[in-house]
Amino acid sequence: MGKRKEETARDVMQGLRSVDYRQLMWKQVAFGAREFELRAGDDLVGRLYWPKWLSDRAVARCADGVWLIDRLGFFRDKIVVTDMGSRNKVGSFVPNWLGDGRLSLINGRVYQWYKTKAFSNSWAFVDKNDVVLLEIHDWMRCFKHEADVKLRIGAASLPELTLLVLIGWYLVYMYIQDTAAVVAACVAAT
Repeated sequence: MGKRKEETARDVMQGLRSVDYRQLMWKQVAFGAREFELRAGDDLVGRLYWPKWLSDRAVARCADGVWLIDRLGFFRDKIVVTDMGSRNKVGSFVPNWLGDGRLSLINGRVYQWYKTKAFSNSWAFVDKNDVVLLEIHDWMRCFKHEADVKLRIGAASLPELTLLVLIGWYLVYMYIQDTAAVVAACVAAT
């Protein structure tokens, strides 16, 4: 990936709580790029990008902070989220074999992540009472990934809401990448 473009006035990040939630959408910046912007209409709310091409480590950036998200372990069986400034761990995600799993934050909060529809890329974070807090639905448009982010009642009051949206998109995109790798391996083996 080449040099990152300079930020313009249009690209200054807005806080998630200061934009219209109903318009939240992840957009891939270019075909094949491992860089995504979270937008609410024209407002930039966050960015998720992978600085190195063959790496699972991503940088999640928003008005609230900057985090590193990385898959660890021989089988990439654990995802760790670290505050980029302090280098303190803020949470971890342990997936099951289907990609569902549990996100545990350092503040003690735990969220379940699961696929909401069997034959589409729709995912959700739910709280300890099984209340859906946010959903992400991915699709392709003009060979680029896009995703709607739907916030549910109660999500707006969460202090870690922006982090959940960033981690959620990381999980969706890594699932898409893993699925594509499995399909490519199966095709190559035939």
